[in-house]
Amino acid sequence: MAQINVKIDDKLKEEAQDILSSYGVDVTTGIRMYFKAIVRSKGIPLELRPKTELEQANYEADNHIYQGTYNSFEDYKKAMRQ
Repeated sequence: MAQINVKIDDKLKEEAQDILSSYGVDVTTGIRMYFKAIVRSKGIPLELRPKTELEQANYEADNHIYQGTYNSFEDYKKAMRQ
């Protein structure tokens, strides 16, 4: 039997562990279930969707990605309405 070692953020592990244990499942079993779902679906069993305009704008703001310059806040708002 194979063994997998994964480094993961402590908080993420704890949150996932809490959710799994609410179903009576430990982390090892949860990961095994996920791998079985990958094989069964022959893909990644996640809902993947494009970011909304708001999510993209928040991402760009959080990461200091600016496109264009504006002379005033009003000019910025006008550009956002287009």
